[in-house]
Amino acid sequence: MTFVVYSNDHRPCHVHGFADETEVIVDLLASGNVALAKRGDAIRPFNAKRADVKKILVSRQRISRRW
Repeated sequence: MTFVVYSNDHRPCHVHGFADETEVIVDLLASGNVALAKRGDAIRPFNAKRADVKKILVSRQRISRRW
């Protein structure tokens, strides 16, 4: 699993999480939590496995709590 932050990317603050062939855009909330981005292309491909999406979100939440 890989997380990428693009330094010149737009707001809100977010990361791109990659697992297998799935990309998920994860918003970084001011509370320290994370959430699936509220945008049409937050999960790519649109028919990605739910298990891969969950894996990315859970991993990012664990990392976020360490900061």
